[in-house]
Amino acid sequence: MPRPPRLLHPAGQPAFRGQAPRVLLALLFAVALTVTGCVRGPGTLAPDPTRPAAERIIPDVPFFAQEQYQCGPASLAGVLRHLGLEGSQATPEGIAETIFRPGMHGTLSLDLALYPRTLGLASRWYDGSVADLMAAVDSGQPRIVMVDHGYGLVSTYHFMVVVGYAPDAVIVNSDRTPLQRLPWASFLRTWDRTDRWTLEVRRQ
Repeated sequence: MPRPPRLLHPAGQPAFRGQAPRVLLALLFAVALTVTGCVRGPGTLAPDPTRPAAERIIPDVPFFAQEQYQCGPASLAGVLRHLGLEGSQATPEGIAETIFRPGMHGTLSLDLALYPRTLGLASRWYDGSVADLMAAVDSGQPRIVMVDHGYGLVSTYHFMVVVGYAPDAVIVNSDRTPLQRLPWASFLRTWDRTDRWTLEVRRQ
């Protein structure tokens, strides 16, 4: 955690030096607030009070198997095809040709989010929630989410497409298997590590 800033009086010395004890207590309290509020990390997101009571799946969302380092382009291609786009610009290979970074063995989330705009589509990325995913599925709009399968300080990011939900699981197109069912607890644990990064792509 970053070190809290030193509070100095005009002479350049710590503010509590030579001051009354109550000033010291006030300073310590202020520093405590600074420390506890300076970083927003995994696990600090508010818990979702909503869980689905039924199962629902968006029908016929195109699926592309995610080859090595291609989870981003494959996920985006499925969403673009669902929106009716055709041609190489809506295939994993065509997308990867534009945004895949060989030196990084992957795709940056920003590149993934901005690519649809080059095709005349609208896109936005935000911190999602279970309620938001449910609403998107209900309206027939698949969402791309980024999760982190790493451990501790090591991150291993992965993109997948949310195409449905159930009381016990979120339903995703991921890896080489469509309609995977991921238990909510394990999905939220990995999604929390990315601050629940979510991408919406839609027509203008």
